[in-house]
Amino acid sequence: MVIKRESDMTEKKTQKEQMEDLVALLANWQALEVEGITFLTELQGTTDNPVLKEILEIIKQDSGQHRRVQQLMIDGLTKQAFTLSPEDVALIWDKLDEHDQLEQATISMAHDARRSAGHPVIRYFLSYLLADEEKHHRMLESLEDIKRNLYPYGW
Repeated sequence: MVIKRESDMTEKKTQKEQMEDLVALLANWQALEVEGITFLTELQGTTDNPVLKEILEIIKQDSGQHRRVQQLMIDGLTKQAFTLSPEDVALIWDKLDEHDQLEQATISMAHDARRSAGHPVIRYFLSYLLADEEKHHRMLESLEDIKRNLYPYGW
């Protein structure tokens, strides 16, 4: 018996079918994010502990952001294709570069703060903040890769 991998099955699909499958997957994922937000909101009402409430709020806000990004992707696939020109990026690139320097400074501060924190809850939240700042830095680095691909002859 030969088991087909998903990649084998997608190779036979048209580009339109692949896009429709991706949109369906994103919509299903989006529904799970909304379900998670509802669940977390209800769960927040069951505790008075400020640490637990904040953790639930952070996850809930992240789920809301995920839902918005999923909608952006769905709209980009179904309504109007994404456009990003070298000129669009160039208009704000210097300011983004400045912001990335701030991100790098906050990463350094978060490392220092986490090393000096003795309380486990403080270290927990500092680790969260550090991971978020590192994520922002990676996003800006990835945007630089996109920028290079938009205009491969240099900036």
